[in-house]
Amino acid sequence: MDPVVVRPCSPDDLSRLERSAVPADALAHHRERCAMQQRGEARYLLGWSGGTVVGRVTLLHASKYAGVRERGDLWEMNALEALPQGRGVGTLLITAAEELARVDGTGVLGLAVEPSNTGALRLYGRLSYRDWGHGMVLDEWTERDSAGRGCASTGRRATTCSSP
Repeated sequence: MDPVVVRPCSPDDLSRLERSAVPADALAHHRERCAMQQRGEARYLLGWSGGTVVGRVTLLHASKYAGVRERGDLWEMNALEALPQGRGVGTLLITAAEELARVDGTGVLGLAVEPSNTGALRLYGRLSYRDWGHGMVLDEWTERDSAGRGCASTGRRATTCSSP
């Protein structure tokens, strides 16, 4: 694999993705997250290897969970994806997100992970993330099929936090 470069998504990146063979659901995700960045709600980081996106993470400027927001000001890493896994792409994305948070003066960076996602839990533990000590949060999202039809989904997440 070519070296991975992590950078915020730009309008040129989005245009490039729209012209590529990115699956419709992934393209919708890129569009949504780039729009969040343009509105100032988040930073959307892409990991590029050659001309291919090999990872992504959204750095929300406020947690999407009300119970977390009530406990203070913290940014949240959301929707981390690294392909292929096990090659350091996830670590590069997290390191870049932590640096953005640090530069902005954010004291705590959080994330949510499914308790059954042992690979992610190992990665976060290796990077010194720890359980936040306030229990699980309820996550709600919409899954879309290939035709764009949505159905609501929910799941419990363990929230972990770290000082960037």
